[in-house]
Amino acid sequence: MNNAIKNYSVFIVIACIIIQPTIYASQEYVELKPEDVFQMSLEEMLQVVVITAGKKEERVSDIPASVVIITREDLERYGFSDLEEIIENVPGMFKINDMSGYKPIFGVRGFWSGSPRNIIFMINGISQTEGMFDNFAISQFNLPVEAIDKIEVIRGPMSVIYGPGSFYGAINIITDCKTNNSNVMSVSYGTQANRKFHLRSSGKEGDIFFTFNAGYSATDGPNEPLSKMSTKVGLIPYVNSSNNNTEDRLESEYQHVNFSGEYKNFFANMSFNRGFDEIYLIFPSFDDGTSYMREAAKMSAGYKSQLSDIISLNSIFTYHHFYYRMNIDWINSGNSGYTSGHSQMYECELNAFFDFGNGFQLTNGFYLKKIKDNLMNGNLHNVKKYVEDSNTDDIDMVAFFSQFDFKPSDKLRFVAGFRIEQLRKYNIERIINPGFNFEEPPIHEEPPIKNTYEEDDIDFIPRLAMIYSLNENNIFKLLYGKAILRPSFFQNADQMAAERPNLEAEEIHTVELNYIAVPFPRLTINASVFYNILDNLIVRSFEILPNQPLSSFSVNAGKMITKGFELTIQTQPIDKLFLEVSATYQNTTDEREGFENIDVEYSPQLLGYFKGSYKFNPNMTFSLLAKFVDEMETHWKVDLVNPDGTYGGRVGNKTESYFTIGANLRIDEIAGKGWFFNLHGTNIFDEDYLYPTYTNNSNWEDKGTIGDPLSVVCTIGRKF
Repeated sequence: MNNAIKNYSVFIVIACIIIQPTIYASQEYVELKPEDVFQMSLEEMLQVVVITAGKKEERVSDIPASVVIITREDLERYGFSDLEEIIENVPGMFKINDMSGYKPIFGVRGFWSGSPRNIIFMINGISQTEGMFDNFAISQFNLPVEAIDKIEVIRGPMSVIYGPGSFYGAINIITDCKTNNSNVMSVSYGTQANRKFHLRSSGKEGDIFFTFNAGYSATDGPNEPLSKMSTKVGLIPYVNSSNNNTEDRLESEYQHVNFSGEYKNFFANMSFNRGFDEIYLIFPSFDDGTSYMREAAKMSAGYKSQLSDIISLNSIFTYHHFYYRMNIDWINSGNSGYTSGHSQMYECELNAFFDFGNGFQLTNGFYLKKIKDNLMNGNLHNVKKYVEDSNTDDIDMVAFFSQFDFKPSDKLRFVAGFRIEQLRKYNIERIINPGFNFEEPPIHEEPPIKNTYEEDDIDFIPRLAMIYSLNENNIFKLLYGKAILRPSFFQNADQMAAERPNLEAEEIHTVELNYIAVPFPRLTINASVFYNILDNLIVRSFEILPNQPLSSFSVNAGKMITKGFELTIQTQPIDKLFLEVSATYQNTTDEREGFENIDVEYSPQLLGYFKGSYKFNPNMTFSLLAKFVDEMETHWKVDLVNPDGTYGGRVGNKTESYFTIGANLRIDEIAGKGWFFNLHGTNIFDEDYLYPTYTNNSNWEDKGTIGDPLSVVCTIGRKF
């Protein structure tokens, strides 16, 4: 496997003489430069160019969605230590980390669904998913913060434009911004032996533009007693004094390389990410820890051309390679095992942009995805079983989308679009006890199990928006969107093994009224009222059967309705001071029969955020960050047997609300030109809090998962 990855990397580097699409900027747009942010008026911020919402450049004021932009200047002034800290400080977003290997999974506007499949993450417009689990776990693309030039967060269903994965929105991480051409090197060290190294080089030579980023990070993880997470520690026979804490069992290590190049109208990207995490999955680790390693390599190349004043084309082809291995550290040395797998995926997309003048624009796109060679296998010694799952034919998805923008007047704009999408039938095969990879001979060999995933309906996905500008400082957006999300190969293989019916696609409908106002200079108000209908959300469950084999499967959780309100206020009362306050309130109700009086799981009603920074002089900035997350209930398991013989109950206790504060000090030119120093602290008052229990660890973890402790990281670097 390692030789294959090296071969792919060599091929990519040779191919990467080209990069991201050329952006044809209109003079009325503001090209955002990091050093200009403190000098820009907030009115000018509405003119900033965003490319994620429609795969073309648009002003924030014109985008038919709720938008958050995070600039290089934001990253430096707040000193975020990693990607997950950036995302959890985006208004309306919160994280839950159950330590099971995904890293944190983010909820949006008070709803969290237990799997990182509902927000599409991209790097330079390239999807960071893979063909097996079809998810966006941060461990698959955990690039250094220092590599990021800008992040565009588009909230709300984006399936019309991006298809699978964009259920709650789209996040595009941009590392190749041409306004940030520089060479940077930095090193960091902090609590929990948190160490990092990053190197960046970017520049332009004639018609060639390139950006190269490489980073390494590692941490020893927290050292906390399991009793913080469980009341069952003394009752679990395989937990004793030698493994009753997390010390040396939650270590992690990451390497990331990203290269982009552009030559005239040609562009290409290459990335490789290797993540190693020690995790808790189903049972606590008995020895050194359950290890989870993932490798993801991606290559993309394309061509963009302005054919005429009316038509421009953008074509792109992407190859994804994914490999994982989990070494399971369960119960004792005789009860462990491993699971591993690999997958290849190809994506091809052709977009055509038409500008007919008179305020009328049209975007059409064709998309094809092909997944090949999915293979998962597992050798679980404790149940004396080797299993192997694979797709016996390719998994194909084909889609066409179209969106038109019509601006009949300077004040009014209409947007309407649709996507037609089909996932074709495919076959899954499971082989049990094939007679190898055992320390002892297998007890028996069973014939292969075969199943066909037949949910191949052609889906119609619409999108509508109306944008009305009362004047330059008051903008109303009325938005409607639908999104769907089909189950992954991994989920369908689980269903087959557990002899469960096929899963239906998850579905969401959203109606939102968004209002952006600049009532006074240096003051911006962004308010949204939203109404979401969520149906067939997929929840994973585990069962230990009487004869001891472990069964995992998923269920469609039914229909839920969310009503909410979000408010963000930004102000710059003086040139040196920037303040942002945000709050999200939402209420979700479960529409399933019999669930009317049961509080919805993993759904905090209130989220609050604060950001503040003061620039003492051109080279020194101090910032504060704070966030509040309301209490949360855990999953309601309908078949849970209670002591009194009744059925139904929570898989864990309710977690209390929590409030954390972080701080950052940034000093530039500290030891000469280009040198910088950053001191960053999170949860600086060491608030002791818990994330709610999820089904992955519900057999033992009833209190919840430990939250992030006090962390301090010191960074020294140089720009040259």
